Amino acid sequence: MEKHIITDGTFLQRQVCSEGTFDEALAWLQETDPAGTQNNWQKDERECVKPIQCDDYPNRTHYIFTC
Repeated sequence: MEKHIITDGTFLQRQVCSEGTFDEALAWLQETDPAGTQNNWQKDERECVKPIQCDDYPNRTHYIFTC
């Protein structure tokens, strides 16, 4: 399995399942799937959105990004 994969997304949001840190996942997402907006992808700052452990692979984390 790749170090980072997009597991869900909409026009303005992406979920990345990653073996890496938040910063690594963000850098990968910006390079792999540019948002095409001035601010590009960034951390979703809503309090209800936090990184969570992947149910299928305990060594991976799901991160949510918005643009």
